[in-house]
Amino acid sequence: MNLFLRKNLFKILPYFFPRKKYKKVLNSRIGITTLLCHNDVGMFLYCLNSFFIHLRCGLPVFIVDDGTLTSNDEAMLKDHFMATIIKKKECDKRMKVLLKPYKNFYAFRFGKSAQILKYKFDVNVFHPFDKWIYLDADILFYKKPAEILNWLNTENKSVLYSIIDDALYSEEELEMDSSVEHCLRRLMKIHTGASIETSFFSSLLCFPEKKAMNLKVLEETFELFNKISYFHSWLSEQTAFSFLFSTLKRGKLPFKRYINIWLLSQYNRLDLNSAVSIHYAGGIKKDRFIIDAVKLAIKSKFFRGF
Repeated sequence: MNLFLRKNLFKILPYFFPRKKYKKVLNSRIGITTLLCHNDVGMFLYCLNSFFIHLRCGLPVFIVDDGTLTSNDEAMLKDHFMATIIKKKECDKRMKVLLKPYKNFYAFRFGKSAQILKYKFDVNVFHPFDKWIYLDADILFYKKPAEILNWLNTENKSVLYSIIDDALYSEEELEMDSSVEHCLRRLMKIHTGASIETSFFSSLLCFPEKKAMNLKVLEETFELFNKISYFHSWLSEQTAFSFLFSTLKRGKLPFKRYINIWLLSQYNRLDLNSAVSIHYAGGIKKDRFIIDAVKLAIKSKFFRGF
């Protein structure tokens, strides 16, 4: 399948997705949250449909617009899902009030860093749900996520999260930034004595209750980050979530089934038969997400059933 055909199929296929089916929700107190940009809207349509097909129903979706969503993007999202969209400016206004007592968190959130990922905290604070799942847009679900469905359907009070295979950090082809970030997490773990997960990924997070977003813990975390000038790191938000989760009852999703990768060489070695989900981070997003999403949509009869 050539690149032109793949890209056009990727844009066309969502018109055949079961829009009415996933706008019906069984429980409005359980939902999905995400931080979304214009370039990722198409991916998010595939992501949620690939998840909802295993739930056999939809969930309400709460979206923070990073400032790039168009009116057409918003209309498309609301056409497919029961979606609420909050603007970046509104988040700024509300966070300034919320974070007044937390000077280090405030400094991180409103500092000079252009790091848009810090808005992940906004979306996981301002949503209306009692229990929720945060999803990045660049994830596809290939099989029934049994661990997540069990968590959704019980009174489980653990947070769930995904990780990366620790061995991948020792690969020769790994870019320096990722290796350094991983080393920094290990150093912080040793220095603080915190039981943080050094291979933590913030692409898929399950929160059992509102109080899991503990602002006091995040304030203490950002105080440490401030001391070591870690505010502007491209993965600082992810590391902050790992510190937050270290204080909670938690469950780790198996990395061989809930896969996080960012290099084509990693993808080529995958056992795709065991994959429940794949998070296409970094450069792998351009290389594989579109073609895999199109194949999955066709295989699942446009997310109506395998």
